[in-house]
Amino acid sequence: MATTPKIINGNLITDADPLAVEALGIAPAAAAIGATTDAPFVGTENATARTVISLLKGIKNSIYVSLLAILGATTGAAVVTDANGTIQQYLRGLVTLLIGTLKVVSSGTRGTTVLHRNAITAVDKIVDFVDASMTVANVAGVQGSLVFNTTYKLCAVPGNRWGSCLQAAAIDSVLVTNDAASTHVVDLTIAQAVGAEWYELFLSVDAAPKLVGRLTEAQRAAGGFEILTMGTVTVNAGVAAGHVYIGVVGTGQATTAANFIQNNAYRPALATAYDAAGYSRVKVHVKLVLTDLRTAPALTIIPFFQNQLSAGDWHQGNAEVVNVLQALGQSLEQTFVLDVNGSAFVILVGVIAGQGAACSIWLEPA
Repeated sequence: MATTPKIINGNLITDADPLAVEALGIAPAAAAIGATTDAPFVGTENATARTVISLLKGIKNSIYVSLLAILGATTGAAVVTDANGTIQQYLRGLVTLLIGTLKVVSSGTRGTTVLHRNAITAVDKIVDFVDASMTVANVAGVQGSLVFNTTYKLCAVPGNRWGSCLQAAAIDSVLVTNDAASTHVVDLTIAQAVGAEWYELFLSVDAAPKLVGRLTEAQRAAGGFEILTMGTVTVNAGVAAGHVYIGVVGTGQATTAANFIQNNAYRPALATAYDAAGYSRVKVHVKLVLTDLRTAPALTIIPFFQNQLSAGDWHQGNAEVVNVLQALGQSLEQTFVLDVNGSAFVILVGVIAGQGAACSIWLEPA
């Protein structure tokens, strides 16, 4: 016997409607839960929380069972485009999509674990320059403004779109010739840093020289460039490949600035991306292997998520410091849960230390 039709959220609902709100268990759930303005609960041990969780599972199961009973098995042909298919095929397509979505948020089935990184022994960053990465020489040019008989300090620091390297190499110095001319330039030779997109250049009389400009990797490799004005790179065909002329004193940040006292020049391309499409979370299983404990171990891992609109851009998530062997319950093999929301991502090693330290990482969609 049919009951009086109801208007819910502006929709007319009757018993004949196979997707009626009561049929899906939503009204009983609301009655059991109570008003939505009550104070929120905290913790799964709360009785109200257990009730809500059970009701949500019931709602999901009601949707699943009711739709299957009404529309039939989802193994039949499901519509692919809006240009073909019967009503039944359209409905099967909707059911397939709905069930797939429900499985993402509530499935208790373990996904397939994959090896993401194997025996990584170094951080996933551009390697900091060493003393041999740069050399410098005086040039008696006519285009510069460096003063004769003056000692200048200079260096170069590699970087990329994720950050700058540590200024680790010794600061070079050069004495400009005492020839009464204040038009000198210096010739800075720079080795390639693998993964670098540019080099921050520093030159001044200070013990910690100040930034004068940026040279791209393409400019360094090709040669033919100089800096005669603060922050401006101009063409000089006489400059050899791997070199740059600098003829002006820098006024930017010093090499001791916060930007240059740690290495943030990460390299996401060193890892093969993991596509977490269809999953909201991924378990990250981490293993640190050591030769022995003559030195203290340390490990930090960092997720980078790929930009959906700009595939070359990877955005850093929260760094995870893996505390190992410093207190009870800090083993060399640990698991973390990462919220991914279906993103493509990589896990990079930000810090690794310890005798013979090697890190391996497995990913298990959850």
